[in-house]
Amino acid sequence: RELEVKVNASLNAILRIAFCSEESYAFGDRTVGGSGAKLSEPAERALQAAAAQLKRFPTALCNIMARERRGLQGSARDMAARQAVARARSVRSYLQQAGCTNPLHTYVVSG
Repeated sequence: RELEVKVNASLNAILRIAFCSEESYAFGDRTVGGSGAKLSEPAERALQAAAAQLKRFPTALCNIMARERRGLQGSARDMAARQAVARARSVRSYLQQAGCTNPLHTYVVSG
């Protein structure tokens, strides 16, 4: 249990740097019709470091959470939900390509 706490704290510190503001730093492709799920270079570097940690514990579950933008209604909210799913999938895909065999679960939370 103590090791789990230490590894989680390490992963949190690594990822917080690039993902502290998901909307601003971690993802690009904010063009009209773009998915907004293209990882930035800082995000890729952070995920590479996280992958190195995760590969040490290949059976450890990894939850990938994406947050929807707040305050949207109707079709804008639907688009934000689709973009959040795309961002979570982008992170999962990157970790898999980096060699993570961990169970990777993605989910989206509102606001």
